[in-house]
Amino acid sequence: MGYYMQIAFLEFGISWTMPLCVLTLRLTGVAFDYYDGQKKPKDDGKPQSDSALVKRPSYLEMLGHTFFFGGILVGPQFSMKRYLGFVNGEYADENSLAPKDSIVPGFRRMLMGIVYIAIFQLCALVLPNSYMVSQNFRDLGLLTKCALILIWGKNALHKYCGIWLIQEGAIIITGMSYNGRDEQGKSRWDACTNIKVYQLETGEHFSDFIQSFNFNTNQWMLKYVHRRLRFLGNKMLSQAITLFYLALWHGLQSGYYMCFFLELLETKAEAEFKFIVKSLVSAGVLPTAESLSWASLPGRVLRKLTLLFLWSYAMVGFALLDFDKWFPIYSSVFFIGHIACVVAIAAAFVFRAMSRPSSKANGIHTEKKLE
Repeated sequence: MGYYMQIAFLEFGISWTMPLCVLTLRLTGVAFDYYDGQKKPKDDGKPQSDSALVKRPSYLEMLGHTFFFGGILVGPQFSMKRYLGFVNGEYADENSLAPKDSIVPGFRRMLMGIVYIAIFQLCALVLPNSYMVSQNFRDLGLLTKCALILIWGKNALHKYCGIWLIQEGAIIITGMSYNGRDEQGKSRWDACTNIKVYQLETGEHFSDFIQSFNFNTNQWMLKYVHRRLRFLGNKMLSQAITLFYLALWHGLQSGYYMCFFLELLETKAEAEFKFIVKSLVSAGVLPTAESLSWASLPGRVLRKLTLLFLWSYAMVGFALLDFDKWFPIYSSVFFIGHIACVVAIAAAFVFRAMSRPSSKANGIHTEKKLE
């Protein structure tokens, strides 16, 4: 019922259910971890999961984990086992029992978050949501509309990056995000990270984006949902169910479901496109990357722009939510993102069919597979 009672406007919304969404995942994770902790240990005596709970948490521990200020509003997710390690001083300095040199890294992430929020606010003044759903936008040319979708969608991500970075800074300062030391002996503070800024801004593939944006939640879905669907024996079906659960967890508005449907479609299309290109290169139809070294930079720019457009294209539904807002935008660009992905997937299907010419050997029907 709460999903129907949010205060939402075109330019902003008051989503009082957000903390409850975060809490839902956190408590679900505790339930799974306790379930894993009751399973038979591995051959080496270790639990089935690195976050498994052999002992049931006390009421006080549950309350502390649930209402910890560093993650109650917008995340990130962290296991009960990590929280208990934190309150028991496992991540504190051995001598002072205070957080290890966490102040500077924490404030650095906070400042990065403030920069992202400032960029979002400034760009939103120039290109607000109200313009994207207006007739003025629909009257523009196709290329102009696609360019504006790219810019607007990329800026929509800045809001999430900013708030997660600020929240991560708070968790780092407390010491909970401590993740050991690197090869140079410096403390690592990425145990609760939700944004990998460098990979997000420089990545050229959907896998880079998925592994750098909302990373913590994606890892939660991988661990507690996707991997537990192995019994289905179908990776694509498991991925589809996981994304449906992710959309349902966000809310009931149609835009969420369109966004995550496009994520599934676009990641599949990219994989199929890579297969076609790799096969054509192996067959000598296309030149190798080494022979086109001069085109390396333009190629990377093109890949980055394509990634940004398709991800911004998916963000239309996520940011606008309501059917009567996001559907006109897609129709005004003739569903170009949908069609491009379907064409890539269909082309790969046809390419595979053409690459397996049937032959008969000794009266037995066989197929030649293209490796």
